[in-house]
Amino acid sequence: MSVIVEQPSAGKNALPAWIKALEEARKTGDHHLIFLPGTYDFYPEGCTRKYCYFSNNDHSSKNIALYLEGMDDLKISGQNTRLLFHGRLSPLLAEKCRDLHISGLAIDFEETFLSDAVIVEQMENSARIRLNGKHFLENGKILFVKDEFEHLSDQLYIRPYEYQTGETPFDGDVTVVENKDLEIKDGLVTVPGRYKTSGVLIKHGKRLAPGIVISSCCGVTLTDVTIHHAAGMGLLCQFCSDVTLERVHVQPSDRVVSASDDAIHLMECRGKLLIKDCSSSGTLDDAVNVHGIYRPVERTADDFSLILETGHPQQTGLPAAAPGDTLELLKADTSRPYACLKVKEAEQLSPDRTRVTFEEALPAVCSSGDGTRVLAPGQAVLEVSGCRFSTLRGRGVLASGLAEVRIRECHFHTTGAAVFIAGGCSTWFETGPVKQAVIENNVFENCCYNRFSSTRETVSVFPDIRRTEEDFFCHGRIIVRNNSFISQKRPQIAILSAEEAVITDNTFTWNTLYPFDPPEQKMWTFAEKNSPCTIFRHVKNVIQERNSDFY
Repeated sequence: MSVIVEQPSAGKNALPAWIKALEEARKTGDHHLIFLPGTYDFYPEGCTRKYCYFSNNDHSSKNIALYLEGMDDLKISGQNTRLLFHGRLSPLLAEKCRDLHISGLAIDFEETFLSDAVIVEQMENSARIRLNGKHFLENGKILFVKDEFEHLSDQLYIRPYEYQTGETPFDGDVTVVENKDLEIKDGLVTVPGRYKTSGVLIKHGKRLAPGIVISSCCGVTLTDVTIHHAAGMGLLCQFCSDVTLERVHVQPSDRVVSASDDAIHLMECRGKLLIKDCSSSGTLDDAVNVHGIYRPVERTADDFSLILETGHPQQTGLPAAAPGDTLELLKADTSRPYACLKVKEAEQLSPDRTRVTFEEALPAVCSSGDGTRVLAPGQAVLEVSGCRFSTLRGRGVLASGLAEVRIRECHFHTTGAAVFIAGGCSTWFETGPVKQAVIENNVFENCCYNRFSSTRETVSVFPDIRRTEEDFFCHGRIIVRNNSFISQKRPQIAILSAEEAVITDNTFTWNTLYPFDPPEQKMWTFAEKNSPCTIFRHVKNVIQERNSDFY
């Protein structure tokens, strides 16, 4: 048996039909809801209003259309179904559910949160552009979504974009423009800056409307789900366990941009994490990011307690720990751990501060500025297989703070690194060590082609540390084998602070499609103009064998 979500007439709000079906499912215990083929429209009227803290997105009061809480054995199925959201809504939020299955749905928005425009005329230090999509021109301003969040910063982030190639150009970087006193005439807008491309992309909102958010759920499966647009992450899973994503696609429909930020983001997730036969394109940030959180020590409260603070502003409001968790303590400058303590109590003092009390006394070396992380997410296993990733800006797969990472049989064409394994208790405050990573049978086609990418090698293992210690290595074993690298001659693999690096049976094919320009200011790279194909720093053991056309 199942419950059908009745389809209202075209353009009418489908929210009452959804609420009715959900109530019936709760009442009867039949937790299979089915959307019929076609389009369901959702509007703000009747949405659940809730203040939400979503990792790596911007916290705010949300209008949530499909809200699920505390339901077990829940299945939501579509049949070539399009869910169209009007306004800055949160399409779907599931919290504290067990055995959640979602399939056969496509999510899209009527409004755009990141617009594209054609350059009609390039002048000396400005350009006249014609905006595509819905927008309003009022009093020297461009408006896009008329709600309480419109232009919180009153700034436009403009990136050059080439319609002919469908890519961000090699030398394309962001220009920040004040959204005021703009010349608007005959439907054209004059913006400051010099652009060498046929068009530009304009980001005009914060990360306020991610596509799908799954929080604190156990046993999550998404199959045949497409996210066409989102302001923030396309899909976010936080504090979940055992997550399977199969044929989840984040790709634009009738726009240039899909998600304004990461396509798939998994934070503090545990157990087995599988991303299979998925794809992303048209994103302005990374394709996949899987990580935990480092929380800095503000101060010691007493011999048994620490006050922890939020390191990154988009981690505000997220719980730091729970009773029974094991917390690892480490020195932030090296990421070297020095203690593991069991949590007795965790009291959130404010959205940015938590008091954690342990069952045993703190070691004497503990001090302000140290880092902490919950150990359990670090035991998770991530597999990414059979996927295709391309980005307008950003990297491919970021994976940190895991027991094992397996990336195999994927195709990458990304502006930044295809694979980035980092971790560090500064900057992003994203954990941490990876015990073993196996990167095999992938195709890396012209990755790192944008000169402003922070990571400059196709495969980059680069923990965010300030110094190394002779007898301590951040990561474990890194295996890169049987891959095809297609690129301009440049460094392809860089590994910092690992127990062992095994680079075997890879094929390198060199071309001249994109130039290589190493950065003057190095962040997560040590590439130089004449660096070799592979670079190792502070790696205990290196094995390189049977690599074709290697230099």
